[in-house]
Amino acid sequence: MKRSACGALTLALGLSLLFAACGGQGASPHDGAPPEDPPAAEEGSLPEAGTPANEEDPLPEAEDPDEGEESQPEAKDPGEGEAPPPEAEAPAQGETPPPETADAGLALALKRPETARWRAAGISAQDFGITEYPVGDPASYGGAASLSLGKLVAVSLFSDGAASEDLFDELWRRFLEDPDTVLAYLSLLGDQRVDRGDRPLAAAEICGHIASADAAWYNSIEFGEALAACRERYPTGRIAALLDVLEREHAGGLVRNGWQGAEPSPAPPREPPVEGWRAVSICLEDYGLARTLNDPRFAYIFDHTDTVPLDQLIVFDLWGDALTEGSSEELRRRFLEAPDTVLAYLTLMGDQRVDYWDQPLAAEVTCRSIASADAAWHGGTEEFAQTLADCRERYPTGRAAELLDVLEREHAASMARNQ
Repeated sequence: MKRSACGALTLALGLSLLFAACGGQGASPHDGAPPEDPPAAEEGSLPEAGTPANEEDPLPEAEDPDEGEESQPEAKDPGEGEAPPPEAEAPAQGETPPPETADAGLALALKRPETARWRAAGISAQDFGITEYPVGDPASYGGAASLSLGKLVAVSLFSDGAASEDLFDELWRRFLEDPDTVLAYLSLLGDQRVDRGDRPLAAAEICGHIASADAAWYNSIEFGEALAACRERYPTGRIAALLDVLEREHAGGLVRNGWQGAEPSPAPPREPPVEGWRAVSICLEDYGLARTLNDPRFAYIFDHTDTVPLDQLIVFDLWGDALTEGSSEELRRRFLEAPDTVLAYLTLMGDQRVDYWDQPLAAEVTCRSIASADAAWHGGTEEFAQTLADCRERYPTGRAAELLDVLEREHAASMARNQ
């Protein structure tokens, strides 16, 4: 996609320029215009056909994760339903190689992502533009192995029948291959609940899918090794609670499927490699969005930047052109409120690039929005500087430290432009 306004956006861009000429409204962070007042808080996530969905009830931090009992897989032959292994594509010449997602500092971010009142990632199939229920065969969306982790999680929460086997098997394989990334994403789901039965926690439900897939079909050595290694890296916090769920669900699954006392066996390998999967996606299409206010879901984000999940706010900010004043301001506010959560999510964006200008990394474009919003609209606040300093202590190395470099550099450049 090219970063240019077209169709309905042409009108929006013209209006924004008119407003800028009349009083500075509608300018981008780089223009130095004062921001609009933030919208009043409203509940709801992305609507289906323009109708806001109800917000889930918040979960007290002290409450233990619920165990998901529905949609657990039945036993099948170990070789059945295997998908090809993910293998990241080699970066093109001159491109930055994919950043490490398992930063040492990422563990700190994942202990407290649920402290933010807003959600980092949506769990509803509708958040990804999927309105059919049950979702059905994931092959209609490219197959389980081709889905981003975010979409895989959402589809698996709202799918049933034969499709669930492939979805649960893919979740299990991704956990074995990169447990840090999977646990990071599940942590960012916070206390959202699945609107089914006893309303289990979405993150706990996915843990149940992963653990019961291993217990029903494999009883693998690799699963036990992954759990043990994660226990050492995440002794406390949100991830430790998710590991408790994985362990408990796995033990129950072994009993249900007759593996109790049996020796674990090696996990069967994947078949020939395919294109690597992403943790989270930056593509409008993956969220069922069109880049125009004629799309009711796109317009909903525009009007509710303070309540939509972080993933959809970022996607809107990347592709909304002249409509992104409110989203950039909201990204700045969320970074100041919960920098660990924002940095964790940006880390999971990996090496995806936006298709405009010099093909910059999407995570770094988001950093630019955050930094220039503070510099252009607020004159460079002490709160922003202190947040950067605090994060520097927690993340001295790794991808999070690189993103802090970008935030610092872009903030300084924007301050110079707006003097």
